[in-house]
Amino acid sequence: MKRALVTGGTGYIGRALLRRLMEIGVDTTVIVRPASERRLAATARIIVDTGDSANLAACIHESEPDVIFHLAAHTGLANTLPNVDSLVTSNVLFGARLLEAAAGTSRVRFVNTASFWQHADGSPRYSPNTLYAATKQAFQDILTYYVNRREIAALTLRLSDVYGPNDPRRKLLTQLVDAQAEGQVLKLSPGYQLIDLVHVDDVVDAIIFADDLLARKPELSGNVYSVASGRLRSIREVVACLERVSGKPVAVEWGGRAYRPGEVMHPFLGDPLPGWHASVDLDAALVEMLTPAERAESLRRNERS
Repeated sequence: MKRALVTGGTGYIGRALLRRLMEIGVDTTVIVRPASERRLAATARIIVDTGDSANLAACIHESEPDVIFHLAAHTGLANTLPNVDSLVTSNVLFGARLLEAAAGTSRVRFVNTASFWQHADGSPRYSPNTLYAATKQAFQDILTYYVNRREIAALTLRLSDVYGPNDPRRKLLTQLVDAQAEGQVLKLSPGYQLIDLVHVDDVVDAIIFADDLLARKPELSGNVYSVASGRLRSIREVVACLERVSGKPVAVEWGGRAYRPGEVMHPFLGDPLPGWHASVDLDAALVEMLTPAERAESLRRNERS
């Protein structure tokens, strides 16, 4: 891989991917929306997508990517008409335009990202719990056409619960660490649903590994693989893990809120990405997510023990 094109480069995972691509010397171009905060795209070359398909195709042709990493997505969950427009435009229409533009260039690899929410009942059966999940599946179906009929070589990676430091998305671990540091009570569900936590560094490794795998084994094109640690934990176990690592309790009101409609109680992991394994230790990663004072105390405690 010498040249890469990234969508979703201003998102949490996208920014981590951009940093890694820069570190390994990949010539990187990012497609962003007009309203995106472009400074988040690091020092990559930037293409602003204005909705002009011809311009998009010309930009892709000019950047000549070996691979397109497609991370862009609208994740809004509210059932409102504006949200429907954003979900379909960002998660289906933009991706279809991107594929059509890429299909008109020389053969390019395509790494897509999907969600375990497309299998909310925990089985291989398609069972979306949100419109977001449904739009991710709709694009995946469109991708199948381009793989089968338009010579796009693609892999889809089904992501689990991604976590890491400096995450602005207010995910579970961020909320827990903040509540613990501030001494606030955090209202959670009863906490018996299982999750598979994967560090953002591992996810970036998997995304880059998937491109290398596809380059070496093009016959795998069209397959869907899971990026997961394979270690399922309940929310209660995650809280206990944070308390053990930090040496401080987390004030949680279990059952303070109900399970969400369509709550995934047991995620479907499916086939793992061949040859890739998660390597970041959860305990060590949690220490890095603590406040500086709590991190120092945790390290001192470990040294004494």
